[in-house]
Amino acid sequence: MEQSEFVKTILLCGSVAGAIAAIITLCVKIVGVIKKVQKFFKDLKESVDTLLEHDADQYKQILKLTVMTETMPLSERIAAAKKYLALGGNGDVKKYYEEHLKPYDTIREEN
Repeated sequence: MEQSEFVKTILLCGSVAGAIAAIITLCVKIVGVIKKVQKFFKDLKESVDTLLEHDADQYKQILKLTVMTETMPLSERIAAAKKYLALGGNGDVKKYYEEHLKPYDTIREEN
């Protein structure tokens, strides 16, 4: 093999090695970006789940306040009590509804 062919072969090997290194570096960067995007969406999902949980808790608290506030119209208090109980609420609010509001509930649900 001549010296110029040897130099060409070495240059070709160096070019191939450089191209492989560039491709590997690009792949590593792409994998890094994909991991960051996955983490972002995982964190976003956790945040949305937390917000939805807090929203549901606040909604139940608003219904509870509506039921227990005597200055609210009776029909709104009864409707709020039914919604509260449908969401699994019980305890003092259920007892209050049974004793104070249910006797005035003229709209009975038919099963």
